[in-house]
Amino acid sequence: DVRDNKAAVSGWLDTDPVVLKALVGRWADLPLAGVILTCIDRDGTMSGPDLQTLARVRKMTKLELQYSGGVASVDDLRRIAAAGAHAAILGKALYERKITLEQAMSA
Repeated sequence: DVRDNKAAVSGWLDTDPVVLKALVGRWADLPLAGVILTCIDRDGTMSGPDLQTLARVRKMTKLELQYSGGVASVDDLRRIAAAGAHAAILGKALYERKITLEQAMSA
């Protein structure tokens, strides 16, 4: 979870003083298949994805990335994929029927 370029911890209540680049560097030696990147300041807002943070993290790691936060449209899903995410997590956009599952799967 990310807020203001820092790792968010304790149920998003606090941010760790470790900057995002240092945190991503810690993943390098771990046996991970991928990670979920949640931009919590956008979570549930349908205000659009934080493509700058996604692109920055994409440059820092070769791990598969699943993006979450602010997704509101099929166009958002396409932009998330173009920025380097392997998948996106949808919540409110599906719940409020802004995107159908069929549209999401074909994006």
